Amino acid sequence: MRQLLPLVAVLGLVLAGCQPTELASKPAATPSVIVVRDFRVEASTRVIVDTSFGFSLNRGQPGVPLGQRAAGLARAAAFDIADALTERLRQQGYNAVHADAQTRDPPGKAVIVTGVLREVNEGHRRRVGDHAHVVAEAEIDEWDPGIRPIQALHLDSAQLPDDGAAGSAESSALSGAARRVGREIARYVAAAAGSAGIGK
Repeated sequence: MRQLLPLVAVLGLVLAGCQPTELASKPAATPSVIVVRDFRVEASTRVIVDTSFGFSLNRGQPGVPLGQRAAGLARAAAFDIADALTERLRQQGYNAVHADAQTRDPPGKAVIVTGVLREVNEGHRRRVGDHAHVVAEAEIDEWDPGIRPIQALHLDSAQLPDDGAAGSAESSALSGAARRVGREIARYVAAAAGSAGIGK
């Protein structure tokens, strides 16, 4: 009986060493994130198309209908705002995600950015100084989970200074205007993330 005791003690130590540590058994913390949703285009969104630029590749055939062109311009501007916003936040070191309307709310703490286009003006490409501009409204909310509004913004690209960040993604003056709005919104979102405890 005395000879069995050391063996039992050794087995106990071996089994104890095989048990997962308390630290490893804890679930990993959900990382905080900034979610940028696609900006909405509503029935009230005003879209001004540059009619001097419409043409057809087929001679004698009408070009793309104005309504179709307007819808395409609005969708492109909405994407450009959200894309430039997400890109700028990532450049600053934030965990930012460009999500669409069907994306589920994050499981942990987050800042969520939503918005709507109020005006999309393609400008007049054949007239010097008649530039395109975009007007958008954005809402910055904290998610914990559960929404807590932080800030509402109204931005017009025509009132924003040139930020010197124009790049290859800006395929037109309208794209440049939309992306400038997105980069400006990113400045406010970064400040809101700091106050909400969303780190880089």
